[in-house]
Amino acid sequence: MAFVLAFVVSPAAIALGVIARKQIRRTGESGNGLATAGVVIGSVFTVVGMAAVALLASVLLKGVPTLYPPPVPAAPTPAVAAPPPSRPAADLARDLSGQLARGGANVHDATCPENLPGIPGQTVRCTVVFSDGQPCDVVVTVTWVEGEAIHYEYRPEARPIAKSLLEPKVSELIAEQTGSRPLSISCAGDLPPVVGQQVDCLVSTRGGTATMAVTTTGTAGGRVSFSIAQK
Repeated sequence: MAFVLAFVVSPAAIALGVIARKQIRRTGESGNGLATAGVVIGSVFTVVGMAAVALLASVLLKGVPTLYPPPVPAAPTPAVAAPPPSRPAADLARDLSGQLARGGANVHDATCPENLPGIPGQTVRCTVVFSDGQPCDVVVTVTWVEGEAIHYEYRPEARPIAKSLLEPKVSELIAEQTGSRPLSISCAGDLPPVVGQQVDCLVSTRGGTATMAVTTTGTAGGRVSFSIAQK
């Protein structure tokens, strides 16, 4: 029986083979060879079976991570850089008015379209209107930043004197030179902010009409200065 079970149920064959050999030694019956063969074969098949089970378990365990991969850790959130400091537009305009006034200019108003970011090289173009109504551009450029302090330089850029502003200014200049204000003045256009450029104006007085050449003579500080001469 142990020999037959060795091929079917190996552990049972080992147990029956051991029992059969004890019984044979006690009674002297035949069959000791078959009982011994059952024990040996059962042991071999048991060891082979255990090895097969271990190998199968190893294969299955290796396959588990593939079937159920471990969760991938989330990537760390990158640190967000702090925004650079900025100079508010209203504060910048007030600063420009003060600096131009200290330089001798009579400023009526100053406006900046946006805040000045604290980044070297960044620029903002502001508008300054002088007390006589003449506007100019002021280009503000960041030079360097120290903590929250923004250091900058500014450069005035003259604008053309608009025809509507040029005509009363020419009238005032004629009145200063002759002591009499003209009856009317009509200029051909705006006066360019380029030294040497000119525009003609038709001047009417009690003595008749004359054409005056209005010529740009300077653009210092963003202000256009000019001279007049009869043609």
